Amino acid sequence: MSKLDGVYIFHLRRPTTDAEHEIIRQIPGTVDTRRGRDPRIQAPLNAGWLVAQVAGELALAVAAVASPAGGFEPRLPADAWGSWKAELEARGEVAETVDGEPFLSSWLKPFQQEAIAFIAERKAGVIWASGGSGKTPVAVVAALCATFRTTDRSVGAILAVTRGGARDQWAEEAARFSRLDVWRWKPTSARRKKDRTLAQYLDDCGAKRQRPFVVAGHEQLVEIEDEVCDVLRPGVLILDEVHESKAPKRADYISDSDGQLQKRRVVNQSSAAFKITTAPSVVWRIATTATPIYHRAWDLWGQLSLVEPYAWSETVNRFRFRYCGPEEGEYGYKFDGLSNVAELRQRLSFSTLQIPYQVSHGSLPPKRRRITTVPVEQQKQPGDGSTGEIKKLLREIGKADKAQQTKLVTELREKVTELRIQAACLAKRGVVVDHVIAEVKRHGELVSPESDIRRKGKCIVMVGRVAHVEIFAKLLTNDRRGFGMVAANYDDLRVFVAHGEISGEEREKTRKAFMADPGPAVFVATYQSSGASINLHDCDYMALAQLPVTPGELDQIEARVHRLAMKREVLIEYFVAERTIDQRLKAILLDKLPSVEAIMGTETAASGLVDTLKDIAGRPERMSRLLASISEDFDSIDLED
Repeated sequence: MSKLDGVYIFHLRRPTTDAEHEIIRQIPGTVDTRRGRDPRIQAPLNAGWLVAQVAGELALAVAAVASPAGGFEPRLPADAWGSWKAELEARGEVAETVDGEPFLSSWLKPFQQEAIAFIAERKAGVIWASGGSGKTPVAVVAALCATFRTTDRSVGAILAVTRGGARDQWAEEAARFSRLDVWRWKPTSARRKKDRTLAQYLDDCGAKRQRPFVVAGHEQLVEIEDEVCDVLRPGVLILDEVHESKAPKRADYISDSDGQLQKRRVVNQSSAAFKITTAPSVVWRIATTATPIYHRAWDLWGQLSLVEPYAWSETVNRFRFRYCGPEEGEYGYKFDGLSNVAELRQRLSFSTLQIPYQVSHGSLPPKRRRITTVPVEQQKQPGDGSTGEIKKLLREIGKADKAQQTKLVTELREKVTELRIQAACLAKRGVVVDHVIAEVKRHGELVSPESDIRRKGKCIVMVGRVAHVEIFAKLLTNDRRGFGMVAANYDDLRVFVAHGEISGEEREKTRKAFMADPGPAVFVATYQSSGASINLHDCDYMALAQLPVTPGELDQIEARVHRLAMKREVLIEYFVAERTIDQRLKAILLDKLPSVEAIMGTETAASGLVDTLKDIAGRPERMSRLLASISEDFDSIDLED
C-alpha cells in the first residue's frame, strides 16, 4: 500500500477487534494496521468515504484523519477546464487549430473538455465511452496537462499504449493534436536499420528541449517493459483500450521447502503493464475503453488496478468477493453476478468518467441499419472447404461412444460453430457483392433532398477470415474465375484489402489510402485487423457479410464508421443466410437492434445488450444462452454440399 499515490489515514484510539478487522479488510484496497501505539486504517481515495461510514457503524474511535484530497468527495472546481485550458495555451504544446477550428476552444466538444479536466485534477482516471466518441484527443490533451521538466525528461515524458494494429494511427493523431515529435515504438520484427532508436529519439527531444511522446502496442509490453522503466522512464502513462491488458493473473503463489507461500510473477501482457504503471517515474495514469466489462464484472479489477495500483486490492480475489456476487458451488466459488452495487458505483465515481452514448454521438449524422435475409435459393456453396470440415467433425462425434461424445462435443463445439458462421458468410457472397455494387453506384447522389452533401460511393465489407477477404476482393474487381457466379459490376471501382497476414504498417497505409480516396471505393477487411481504435468514418455503407457473435464485437464494428469525425449518414447492413446459424445469431443479437439508432440513456450499438453495471447482472446468463444456442445439436443445420 505504500506505493499508493495519496491515501486517507484514519488514526484510531485503539486497535480493531478481530471482528472489526475482518469487516475492514473486506473493503478492497484498505489496510488495517493493528500493531503499535498508532493503530490506523489506510484507505484509497475512492474508499475514504466508505471507511468513514463503516467506522461510524462500528463505533470505532477515530482520533484524526489525514486527508490528501481535502474531503471524502473531491469534486471538480467550478471552472476546472478554464484553468487547465489557460495553462495548456501558455505551455504551447497543444495544437492551435485542428481542421481549421481553434482546437481547445471549439474543436473539442464540452464533454471532452470535462473529461480532460476530470483526469487533470486527479492525475488518474478511466474514461468509459463508446467507440468513436473522441477518446484519443482527450487522452492526449490530458497527458499534456502534466508538468514537464526539461532538466529531467522522466518528469512528464509520455508513453501511450494502444492496440498494435492502431499504433501508427494513434501516433498520427497524437501528432495532430499536439506540437510534439511523436515516436512509434515498432516491434522488433518491423524495425529497419534506418529507423531511429529510442535513445536517438530521446537525444533529439533533449536537443529540442521537447517532451518525449512515445506510442507502443499492448502486445509489445512484455518485450519492452525493461526499456520503458530503465530508459524512457515515463511520467505519464496512457492505456488506450485498457481492457487489452486486463488479465487478472499476474502472479503465482508457490510453496517453498519450509511450507511458506512465495509470490512468483507470471510474465504476461497484464503483468508487464502493471510493472510499468507502478514504476517509480509514473505519476499520471490515464485509461480509456469502450468495453469496461467484457465477460464478467471482475474484468473491472484488471483495468482499475492499472490506473489506481493497490487501490482495489493487490489481487482480484478481494474485489470478486466484495463486488462480484460470490456463490459457493460444488467445485468452489463462482463470481458471475454483482454485489454491493451502490458501493461499487460510488467508488467508481472517483475513478471513472462515463460519457453517455447520447452525449458523445447525439449530434452525429444518423446511423441506419438494415437486416437482409438471403433465401436458400440465392445462396452459393461456400467453396472454401468449411462444409466438408464441419461434416468430418460431425462424423467423428457420431462414431464415438456416448461417454466420448460428451467430451468431443465440448472440445469441438467452438470449432464447429466458427466453421458454420464462416460457411454462412461465403454462402451470401453473391447477394452481398450485388448490394455493395448497388451502393457504389449511388456515388454522387445527394444524401437527402435538404442536404448539399453528396455520397461518395465508399463502402466497407467486413468478414472473419483472411481467405474470405481475398474472395470478396476478387468478386468486386470482376475476377470471378472459379466462383461459378455472375455479379453486378462497376468498372471504375477501387478495392482496398486489410487482414492479419498484412503487416500493421501496410494496413495503415491501406486504411489511409481508402480514407483519402474520393470514391467510389470498397474496403474489404477482417474484424480483427480493423477493429477497436481504427477510423473508417469516411464511408457511406458497411456490409457485415459475417455476423458478429457478441454485443461487444457488434459495438466495436459499428463504431468504426459511426464516429465524431463523420460528415454524412451511414447505412450498416447485416446479411442473414436463411436456414444457417445466422438465424440464431439474428434472434439473439440483431432482433434487438432498432432500425434507426435510438439515442436514449446509456445505450450503445447493441441497445438492450449494453455492458454497463446496470445491465451486467443478467449478462452471463444471456451469453451462456447465446453460446448454447449456436452450438447445440450439431446436426440441426442444413448445409448441403
